[in-house]
Amino acid sequence: MIIIALYSCSCASSFKNGQEVTVKQESLTAPSKELYKEMTDISVRDDSEGLLLMMQKGQVTILPSGTSAKVVEAGMFRSRIRYNTGTHYREVYVSNDFLK
Repeated sequence: MIIIALYSCSCASSFKNGQEVTVKQESLTAPSKELYKEMTDISVRDDSEGLLLMMQKGQVTILPSGTSAKVVEAGMFRSRIRYNTGTHYREVYVSNDFLK
C-alpha cells in the first residue's frame, strides 16, 4: 500500500529543461543553490531583517510577476531559470510555486 501511495505522489517537477515559463507572482530568487537554501531557511524563520541583509548584499533579488524565462535546470521544488534583465541575461533559482 505504501508503494502505491508513493508512486501516485506527484514528486516530479512539472517543468522541463528548455521550457519557456512565466513568473506568476513576484518572488524571491537567489543565484546559487547555497544562497537559495539560506534564503529559504531565513524565510521559514520569518526573519525579514535577514532577507533584507541578503538583498543588500545582492544575494537575493525580487523577480517581478510576468517575467518571461527559460528553465535551465528543472528541479522537484525549485528550478534554475534564465531571464533577460533588459541589459543582460541572468540565471537564478526560484520556487516552482511561482512559475507557470
